[in-house]
Amino acid sequence: MSTPTTQATRADAFQPSAELEGAIAREYRRERRLRTRDLLLSILTPIVLMACWEAAARGGLLDARLFTPRPRSWSAGRR
Repeated sequence: MSTPTTQATRADAFQPSAELEGAIAREYRRERRLRTRDLLLSILTPIVLMACWEAAARGGLLDARLFTPRPRSWSAGRR
């Protein structure tokens, strides 16, 4: 059986140090930054692709018969 002083000493041994707390905080910030990046990429990628599609269709780089410009395809989808 252990004595109460030994149990108190063990409890004190598990207190995180300032260095560990700093590392945990940095890891939390890194994870949050990565989540934000992933969210922005998932939202902005389709928008950028549609803008490039529209610019290419208006500029004549895409054949309108094969790649219908966005407004026409949206209006056809609404019908």
